Amino acid sequence: MSDRIQIEILNSESNSVSVDGINQPQEQAQLNEKSGKVIKQAAVIGAMASTAKSIVSYGLNNYGNFTGDYIGQTRINETLKAVSYASAIGAGFAMGGPVGGAMAAMAVTTNLFLENISLMDKEKKTTIQAEQLRILTGTYKNSKGRDR
Repeated sequence: MSDRIQIEILNSESNSVSVDGINQPQEQAQLNEKSGKVIKQAAVIGAMASTAKSIVSYGLNNYGNFTGDYIGQTRINETLKAVSYASAIGAGFAMGGPVGGAMAAMAVTTNLFLENISLMDKEKKTTIQAEQLRILTGTYKNSKGRDR
């Protein structure tokens, strides 16, 4: 058995394959050539997929700028956000089973909670700024907006 190991080590130094002590350098060369082609094809396909993803992403992110439909842009952004949350939870289940899914769901819930707090804070600041502007311009007494 140790003789066979020595033969394989010697043959691996000469870049040939040994099957029962018989050298087959031609088959090894063909195998290397095929694997090189596969690697090149994979690199080209990967580059094409990356470019296509960039194009689609750019188009989706700038739909409102291209068409002037900013409400549609908001809907697209909200849909993409919902899909990303759902895929995060799905990936959690796929990678970590029920525990991973539960952890991903908790992370998504925490993210949504923080977004809502940020939105409420932004709305409160806007309301305060509008009220201060009304006081400064003297229209506060006559205002019958949503705040009064």
